[in-house]
Amino acid sequence: MGLYDVVKKDGPNPDTGSMPLVSKMPARLITGGIGAAVSNTDDVAMVRMQAGGRFPLAQRCIYNGVIDALTRMSKREGIASLWRGSSLKMNRVMIMTASQLALYDEIEEEILEKGVLRDELRMQVTAGFTAGFVAAVVSNPIDVTKTRVMNIKVEARKATPYNGVIDCSIRQ
Repeated sequence: MGLYDVVKKDGPNPDTGSMPLVSKMPARLITGGIGAAVSNTDDVAMVRMQAGGRFPLAQRCIYNGVIDALTRMSKREGIASLWRGSSLKMNRVMIMTASQLALYDEIEEEILEKGVLRDELRMQVTAGFTAGFVAAVVSNPIDVTKTRVMNIKVEARKATPYNGVIDCSIRQ
């Protein structure tokens, strides 16, 4: 979120003080992708730690924290396992960030411009709820697929359970 002001190319319109939505979206996409790439290893560890209890007792891998999860995954599955699902996470975060933050700005500007609400808590809640709802709906299918991919435990010389992202997203 902090990179947004650095990355956005066009400044606000000097007449209105606002930036057009077409300028907000690319800046949000870029900054969301950068944030997702940087934090992917932590997300993989979190997904694995949350999913530990769903396996039969003999197959459970209970981790003692994020560092333990990252260390054990690296040793058992290779260092590349820490970036499993990173492209999906980047896509999800880019879509979510672009839709939520840019839409929030746009809704806020429209509400204030049309005089529907003043710049107060009700306006912020309205814009935040609407933008958050849209972002959740738009990013959920990618999030489900990302979680499935991150939960895959790849063993040497064994095939993964999915034949690609589309197979993973449509299979139950």
